[in-house]
Amino acid sequence: MTRSGAQQRSLIMAVGAMLVQGSWAAYANWDFGVAAGVRAGIVQGTLSSVMTYVVTVTMEWVLGRMERAPRHVAVAAAAALAIATMIVLQAGMHWLAGTPRILVSILPAVIVGAFYCAIYSIVVTRRGAAHARSYEAPRYGSEL
Repeated sequence: MTRSGAQQRSLIMAVGAMLVQGSWAAYANWDFGVAAGVRAGIVQGTLSSVMTYVVTVTMEWVLGRMERAPRHVAVAAAAALAIATMIVLQAGMHWLAGTPRILVSILPAVIVGAFYCAIYSIVVTRRGAAHARSYEAPRYGSEL
Protein backbone atom coordinates (compact mmCIF):
# COMPACT_ATOMS: atom_id res chain seq x y z
CA MET A 1 0.00 0.00 0.00
CA THR A 2 1.48 3.30 -1.00
CA ARG A 3 1.31 6.27 1.32
CA SER A 4 -0.21 8.47 -1.43
CA GLY A 5 -2.91 5.85 -2.14
CA ALA A 6 -3.79 5.67 1.55
CA GLN A 7 -3.90 9.46 1.77
CA GLN A 8 -6.16 9.67 -1.29
CA ARG A 9 -8.55 7.04 0.13
CA SER A 10 -8.59 8.84 3.48
CA LEU A 11 -9.43 12.14 1.80
CA ILE A 12 -12.27 10.61 -0.23
CA MET A 13 -13.70 8.95 2.88
CA ALA A 14 -13.36 12.17 4.89
CA VAL A 15 -15.25 14.21 2.27
CA GLY A 16 -17.96 11.55 2.05
CA ALA A 17 -18.32 11.47 5.83
CA MET A 18 -18.53 15.25 5.91
CA LEU A 19 -21.34 15.38 3.36
CA VAL A 20 -23.41 12.52 4.75
CA GLN A 21 -23.07 13.19 8.46
CA GLY A 22 -23.26 16.96 8.10
CA SER A 23 -26.49 16.64 6.15
CA TRP A 24 -27.94 14.37 8.82
CA ALA A 25 -27.10 16.76 11.67
CA ALA A 26 -28.61 19.70 9.77
CA TYR A 27 -31.80 17.71 9.20
CA ALA A 28 -31.94 16.50 12.83
CA ASN A 29 -31.75 20.08 14.14
CA TRP A 30 -33.75 21.93 11.46
CA ASP A 31 -36.82 22.16 13.75
CA PHE A 32 -34.83 24.56 15.93
CA GLY A 33 -34.41 26.98 13.02
CA VAL A 34 -32.23 27.36 9.98
CA ALA A 35 -29.29 28.72 11.99
CA ALA A 36 -29.33 25.76 14.42
CA GLY A 37 -29.60 23.28 11.55
CA VAL A 38 -26.81 24.85 9.53
CA ARG A 39 -24.57 25.17 12.61
CA ALA A 40 -25.12 21.52 13.56
CA GLY A 41 -24.48 20.45 9.95
CA ILE A 42 -21.24 22.40 9.73
CA VAL A 43 -20.04 21.15 13.12
CA GLN A 44 -20.90 17.50 12.39
CA GLY A 45 -19.61 17.64 8.82
CA THR A 46 -16.31 19.07 9.94
CA LEU A 47 -16.07 16.64 12.86
CA SER A 48 -16.86 13.64 10.67
CA SER A 49 -14.13 14.49 8.18
CA VAL A 50 -11.56 15.19 10.88
CA MET A 51 -12.63 12.15 12.91
CA THR A 52 -12.10 9.87 9.92
CA TYR A 53 -8.46 10.91 9.95
CA VAL A 54 -8.04 11.00 13.75
CA VAL A 55 -9.51 7.55 14.43
CA THR A 56 -7.47 6.01 11.62
CA VAL A 57 -4.23 7.46 13.01
CA THR A 58 -5.25 6.36 16.51
CA MET A 59 -5.90 2.79 15.38
CA GLU A 60 -2.65 2.63 13.40
CA TRP A 61 -0.74 3.91 16.43
CA VAL A 62 -2.31 1.40 18.83
CA LEU A 63 -1.94 -1.53 16.44
CA GLY A 64 1.68 -0.62 15.75
CA ARG A 65 2.47 -0.76 19.46
CA MET A 66 0.50 -3.94 20.18
CA GLU A 67 1.99 -6.16 17.49
CA ARG A 68 3.01 -8.79 20.05
CA ALA A 69 -0.37 -8.81 21.80
CA PRO A 70 -2.98 -11.40 20.86
CA ARG A 71 -4.86 -10.25 17.78
CA HIS A 72 -8.24 -9.96 19.50
CA VAL A 73 -6.73 -7.80 22.26
CA ALA A 74 -5.06 -5.46 19.76
CA VAL A 75 -8.26 -5.14 17.71
CA ALA A 76 -10.38 -4.46 20.79
CA ALA A 77 -7.92 -1.90 22.20
CA ALA A 78 -7.50 -0.03 18.91
CA ALA A 79 -11.22 0.10 18.19
CA ALA A 80 -12.21 1.00 21.76
CA LEU A 81 -9.72 3.85 22.04
CA ALA A 82 -10.70 5.22 18.62
CA ILE A 83 -14.43 5.01 19.40
CA ALA A 84 -14.02 6.68 22.80
CA THR A 85 -11.97 9.46 21.22
CA MET A 86 -14.62 9.94 18.54
CA ILE A 87 -17.52 10.14 21.05
CA VAL A 88 -15.80 12.54 23.44
CA LEU A 89 -14.59 14.91 20.72
CA GLN A 90 -17.89 14.98 18.83
CA ALA A 91 -20.09 15.44 21.90
CA GLY A 92 -17.77 18.10 23.27
CA MET A 93 -17.67 20.10 20.05
CA HIS A 94 -21.45 19.99 19.66
CA TRP A 95 -21.85 21.09 23.28
CA LEU A 96 -19.49 24.02 22.68
CA ALA A 97 -21.38 24.93 19.49
CA GLY A 98 -24.71 24.87 21.33
CA THR A 99 -26.25 22.06 19.27
CA PRO A 100 -29.74 21.35 20.67
CA ARG A 101 -29.84 17.59 19.94
CA ILE A 102 -26.31 16.36 20.55
CA LEU A 103 -27.04 12.65 20.85
CA VAL A 104 -29.32 12.62 17.79
CA SER A 105 -26.71 14.58 15.84
CA ILE A 106 -23.78 12.29 16.60
CA LEU A 107 -25.52 8.90 16.86
CA PRO A 108 -25.32 7.98 13.14
CA ALA A 109 -21.65 9.01 13.02
CA VAL A 110 -20.90 7.02 16.18
CA ILE A 111 -22.62 3.90 14.84
CA VAL A 112 -20.92 4.09 11.44
CA GLY A 113 -17.65 5.06 13.12
CA ALA A 114 -17.80 2.09 15.48
CA PHE A 115 -18.24 -0.31 12.57
CA TYR A 116 -15.45 1.45 10.68
CA CYS A 117 -13.10 1.17 13.67
CA ALA A 118 -13.84 -2.52 14.23
CA ILE A 119 -13.54 -3.46 10.56
CA TYR A 120 -10.43 -1.36 9.97
CA SER A 121 -8.66 -2.85 13.01
CA ILE A 122 -9.54 -6.38 11.91
CA VAL A 123 -8.39 -5.81 8.32
CA VAL A 124 -5.09 -4.24 9.39
CA THR A 125 -4.28 -7.07 11.81
CA ARG A 126 -5.17 -9.65 9.17
CA ARG A 127 -2.77 -8.04 6.73
CA GLY A 128 -0.12 -8.43 9.36
CA ALA A 129 1.82 -6.21 11.67
CA ALA A 130 4.02 -5.00 8.79
CA HIS A 131 1.44 -2.42 7.71
CA ALA A 132 0.95 -1.04 11.21
CA ARG A 133 4.71 -0.96 11.83
CA SER A 134 5.34 0.86 8.57
CA TYR A 135 2.95 3.66 9.47
CA GLU A 136 4.53 6.62 11.13
CA ALA A 137 2.24 9.28 12.55
CA PRO A 138 3.03 12.79 11.37
CA ARG A 139 5.48 14.64 13.56
CA TYR A 140 4.31 18.17 14.06
CA GLY A 141 6.96 20.73 13.37
CA SER A 142 9.13 18.27 11.43
CA GLU A 143 8.39 20.08 8.18
CA LEU A 144 10.02 23.28 9.47
